[in-house]
Amino acid sequence: NYMKNQVEVFQEIMEEVDFHVEELHITEWNYTISNRNIISDSCEQGAYVLKNCIDMNGKVGLMAYWHALDSYSDYYDADKILNGDSGMISRDGIRKPSFYAYMFMDKLLPYVLYKDEHSIITTNGRDRYVIACHNFKKLSSKYVFTEEDEITVDELPNYTEDDEAVKIQFHLANVKDGNYLLKIHYVNKEKGSIQDIWRKLEYSKNLAKDEMNYLEKSAIPWMEMRSVHVENGVLELENILKEQEIRLLDIQYRYTL
Repeated sequence: NYMKNQVEVFQEIMEEVDFHVEELHITEWNYTISNRNIISDSCEQGAYVLKNCIDMNGKVGLMAYWHALDSYSDYYDADKILNGDSGMISRDGIRKPSFYAYMFMDKLLPYVLYKDEHSIITTNGRDRYVIACHNFKKLSSKYVFTEEDEITVDELPNYTEDDEAVKIQFHLANVKDGNYLLKIHYVNKEKGSIQDIWRKLEYSKNLAKDEMNYLEKSAIPWMEMRSVHVENGVLELENILKEQEIRLLDIQYRYTL
């Protein structure tokens, strides 16, 4: 909760000195300034970004992530598909989970109905609802006492407090009765994560063109679609998120002719 706590402290100080601004902008933020930390390429970072964006919703007007592209940092020994660079897009143009966290936030609707530590629910006021949620796992004390460039992908699970899934239940009242289409977009360690797909390719450095195409096309959010029926004005949804998973739910009313 570092980001949330720091912003609250900053706002308290501004209030004490009677300094007021219309909007508070965060010009750069990340969990590290290192370009050699494999967490930057992982689902952990995607969940971390989404968590902080949800936490800061309504508290700041802008959050500029540091930084967008891996190509921003240029090192002679950066010869692998992923090198732990801090960008959201790899040198080969492949999007990381952190990119999709921002993409999910961008798809939220104008009116916020509710938010908590795991989710935010929005609507357009016209029978459509979009929900972003996550199962972020905190880094353990072991991470604090380890050099960032010493962490390997295979050891990454050892640096979080737990790996339990989380069940998130949504209960929306005053919803129009009828049929809805539910689209579920998600990224986790099994689906859509560039780092975990690359692991299955044995971390190969020199991939052929078709292998790179496979990696790029696989590193996208997976999608499922379901029909949901609402009665008595109540929409209920249950989602089970794997560790470090990010998810977007898009719920649209199905009009009948």
